[in-house]
Amino acid sequence: MMNNLIEQTAKLEQEETLPETPDFIRNFYKNCAFFDLKTAFGRLQNDHVEAITYSELHKKAIDFAGYLQNFTSKGERAAILTETGLEFIIAFYGCIIAGIIPVPCSIPNPKKADGLRNIIDDCDARIIIGLSGTLKKFTPVLNSSLIAIASDNIPSGYAFTPPAIKETDVAFLQYTSGTTSDPKGVMVTYKNLQANLKMIKDRFEFTPQLVMVSWLPFYHDMGLVGMILSPLHAGGTGYYLSPMEFILKPLEWLKAITTLKGNCTGVPNFALEHCVSRIADEQGTGLDLTGLKTLFCGSEPIRHQTLKTFNEKFRQFGLSPNALYPCYGMAELALFATAGKVGQHYKQNSFDSAALFNKQVKKAAPGAAGAIDLIGCGFAAQNSQVIIVDPQTQTETPQGIGEIWITGPHVSAGYWGKPQITQNTFKARLNESPGTDYLRTGDLGFIFDEQLYISGRIKDVIIMNGRNIYPTDIEICVNNSHQDLNEGRCAAFSVWRDTGEVLIIVKEIHRSHYKMMDEFIANAGPDGETTGKLVVDYCKAIQKSVADTVGLVIDDLIVVAQNRLPVTTSGKIRRAACKDLYLNNELNGHSLTSLLKNILRHDRA
Repeated sequence: MMNNLIEQTAKLEQEETLPETPDFIRNFYKNCAFFDLKTAFGRLQNDHVEAITYSELHKKAIDFAGYLQNFTSKGERAAILTETGLEFIIAFYGCIIAGIIPVPCSIPNPKKADGLRNIIDDCDARIIIGLSGTLKKFTPVLNSSLIAIASDNIPSGYAFTPPAIKETDVAFLQYTSGTTSDPKGVMVTYKNLQANLKMIKDRFEFTPQLVMVSWLPFYHDMGLVGMILSPLHAGGTGYYLSPMEFILKPLEWLKAITTLKGNCTGVPNFALEHCVSRIADEQGTGLDLTGLKTLFCGSEPIRHQTLKTFNEKFRQFGLSPNALYPCYGMAELALFATAGKVGQHYKQNSFDSAALFNKQVKKAAPGAAGAIDLIGCGFAAQNSQVIIVDPQTQTETPQGIGEIWITGPHVSAGYWGKPQITQNTFKARLNESPGTDYLRTGDLGFIFDEQLYISGRIKDVIIMNGRNIYPTDIEICVNNSHQDLNEGRCAAFSVWRDTGEVLIIVKEIHRSHYKMMDEFIANAGPDGETTGKLVVDYCKAIQKSVADTVGLVIDDLIVVAQNRLPVTTSGKIRRAACKDLYLNNELNGHSLTSLLKNILRHDRA
């Protein structure tokens, strides 16, 4: 039987006495009323499931919303320190129905909280929400004017007054993951969100029988929209492990799918590789993946070899090759842009890499010299359009490679407080069709046999391990890693190796130090103690700084003399040009990575 609170809400809706309310919130009320005692979400920990029903979620979200209204008003921003737990979900929905704009944030080391501070400052958040223990750690490092609300200690009984909320109001801010120096918060409106959730529900064929099992972080767009908001929108159930639990023990994710009879999950490409490398065949005893209908893969470039090896390893446990489901999306659309048909094997083709480099699409025989395997990411969601555009002429190039542009009701309102970037990114128009606004994704791709293929990126963001990382964040920490390195420019970018996408750093150093390395190499051996120590010091300092700051390993570290990196007329680094020089061996620099290996070999000898 429905509790009184849900009965009252349903009655209000029936009588249409609620104030102006977006469809997303109305859907929340309706599903909580209809599914009542069904499990909405569950947190997995140590073989135990802490669950919350739809009716309990409704009551707790209402309590949270009423409590919030004592501290702030509609439209204010609330930063939520994101931990994998039911408290986050309650807090998020509580903010939403109160008209408070939630801002999911990752939890940094309290001693390195600049990224969190920058996000809070950028959106002018008035409230910070988190578990009481977590909030205590950040009290000394955050603005004292912030109102701290412990999500695990919310009193009940506060009256809640539903505010009038428009479809065009901002539902939440999704900050692009990995940003620290220049955060950009995507303004996802209620209209955008509802439109994208419907697209996801229709394309992924979500029903109330959906059982989602995930470990993705809740502050990530795929973790939030794909793994929390989508199951509730469809009347399904979601279960969650923490990201760290997956990283340490990836088998626990597959065990959870088996135990809970999960029929849908989703991960970035790196997670599949992690499972293949960390789970031995004998450890899979007892796994049953026959019920897994959809395992969608996105958030970073998808490799055919990864999908192939994952399927080969886990098909013995019932995994269907048709379950693997590549898709494409981004936070600027709430989440979802393209995917194929559920239950059909993904599309893969081999293309001539030299032709792709020249922005041409040319098929190649599988395994042929110069052939590269690419994965089709499906076709556009209903009521949306994906086109390929020459970014220079802003004309459509349907047969060639160009920038991917998208239009539809799921395209968000822009970046918070950044009107010029919003205009350039979200209001692009074709020369031949000036009346339609498009989102410029910054990704390069092409359409082949009605499938979207991603071939590269023209924007500077680096995507590794499912994270968006801005080069400036890496470059700043490189420049600050050693007293000799705070001068000169730096360029960070990624390139593809056989093992996947890797990080490359090119750093300008003082000419005197560069000359020392020239002489060091000319002597044909590691016999310069001072220079050898310098190489070791630079490598260790930079590797540690990058690892500590962004959690990445550098594949190759190149040093060049000062003023050798290509720049624009205004002095900005031309990273794409720098990458081309690197790939063509035209940087005229020294690889400290190679030098370090030679030094270590010599020392051991």
